[in-house]
Amino acid sequence: MHKRKYHRLFLTMSPILFCSSLSILAMEQAQAAGKDPIQTRIETADKYLREDHAEKAKDILIEVVKARPKNAIAWVLLGQAFQDLGVLDRTYGSAKQCYLKALEIQPNMSRAYTKMGELSAIDGDYITELGYLEKALKCPNPDKFALKAQAVAYSNLKRDKMALESYMKFMAHPTTNKDNPIVLKSLANLQENAGKYDDCLLTLDKLEKPGKKAEYEHQRARCYEKSGKADQAISIYSAMLSVKGNEGDELALSKRAELYERLGRYKEAMKDLDTLVSGEPSASAYKKRAALWQKMGNPARARQDLEKSNSI
Repeated sequence: MHKRKYHRLFLTMSPILFCSSLSILAMEQAQAAGKDPIQTRIETADKYLREDHAEKAKDILIEVVKARPKNAIAWVLLGQAFQDLGVLDRTYGSAKQCYLKALEIQPNMSRAYTKMGELSAIDGDYITELGYLEKALKCPNPDKFALKAQAVAYSNLKRDKMALESYMKFMAHPTTNKDNPIVLKSLANLQENAGKYDDCLLTLDKLEKPGKKAEYEHQRARCYEKSGKADQAISIYSAMLSVKGNEGDELALSKRAELYERLGRYKEAMKDLDTLVSGEPSASAYKKRAALWQKMGNPARARQDLEKSNSI
């Protein structure tokens, strides 16, 4: 669950109210179909945002808020377009301005508070973000994504149990697709962080059958290791390293060597470290082997490996 990075863009643009009028052709088409042309344009812009066409959405929404300046949903969507473009905080034409305008029109608009929280998160201010999210969740129709954002904020603050609690509430929402791989992957990460290793393993099994994807296998091994089941973790790394073409997986070799060493199985650990340094050795691999040589009572070999690590 990584925080999204935005880049601020310092654009020169006219204030929103000086933008062009709505497309006459689009309005005529909507009227002919018996639809509200403004609503049709909002739906089109929303579709563009979901397809990562923020610039197109922005152009449409600027026209919409000129025609319907009291439409809070249009202001939030316009704020999202500016946010996606990296224009976060300016007097005119910024995400923050749009979200505040939406709240001015509709003070109990939960999504606008969620979006204000996102802006705080972009600046790394998770405490302020949580304040906005609390307001979002107190609104009459709370935005379910406020719960997801709350989980991320708590996780960034290392409040792992609270993060998991918020995310479970997000998953319990009737419109959340509980089988969505992205949703399950985030759940597994939060469960691991909160020390719910058995639950994490069950979630990983829902994501994919064991032995399929290296990322999930490493996470399974970590859960076994953290729950004191080193032998099961070693079995996973061994299975990964037995796959043709994956015999030199550096992370799997390094982690298995650590576990062998922890269990006092020094010869097996040394074999993995020898494999690590036989290819394109890193300084850390030599340092790990040096430490193991020292444990095995061979300071001369330890010094040799330390000298090699210093030369890289």
